[in-house]
This record gives sequence, C-alpha cells and structure tokens, in this order.
Amino acid sequence: MRVFVAGANGAIGRRLVPMLVASGHEVTGTTTSRKSAEAIQAMGAEPVIVDGLDAAGIGEAVAAAEPDAAGVSSSSLGGEQATTVAAAKPIMARAPARRVKELVMLTSRS
Repeated sequence: MRVFVAGANGAIGRRLVPMLVASGHEVTGTTTSRKSAEAIQAMGAEPVIVDGLDAAGIGEAVAAAEPDAAGVSSSSLGGEQATTVAAAKPIMARAPARRVKELVMLTSRS
C-alpha cells in the first residue's frame, strides 16, 4: 500500500514511518528541512520537502505520491486541531479519489 505521511519526521511520524516501512508499505513523507528529509530517507521512506501549510505544495506532493492512505501529524504543526484540519484540506482535495481509502489525522502533545 502507498502511504503519504505529512509531518513524517515529527513526534508521531518518527515512530509511524519505520513501522509502515517494516510492514512493506511504500511511504512518502513530508518535512520542511533537508536534515529531516535525510532522516526520513534513512527510515526507508521517500522524503518531500514542503511547508505543511502550503496547500499547493502539499497538493502536488500528494498527487505525485498517488497514495492509498494518508496521515497528517499535527505535532509538527503545533498540535492545534484547526492547524491539522488546514493541513489536511489540500490532501483531501488532491488525493486521487479512486485510490485513497483512508485519511488519518494524528495529534500528539509531545
């Protein structure tokens, strides 16, 4: 299964991505820095550097990943529910409707 994880090197993503990869999933993960992109790649996922609140950039990343499932981690966005919803909107808008079966919004108070 192809999985898109927004905030892949955040408090939740750092734990989630290796589990998904170990389970045989193809993971694309977003981050905002080159250093975090290297960490995501070391976890076995495909990194994408993009601002989590850049709707166009997130939309392009989702379209390129063609995920079956997507997750949005709010811990890297400040943990606020409204921010998590704002980050999820471009994912919902651009995820190919025929493929994406699940959208999971994850929150953490790290």
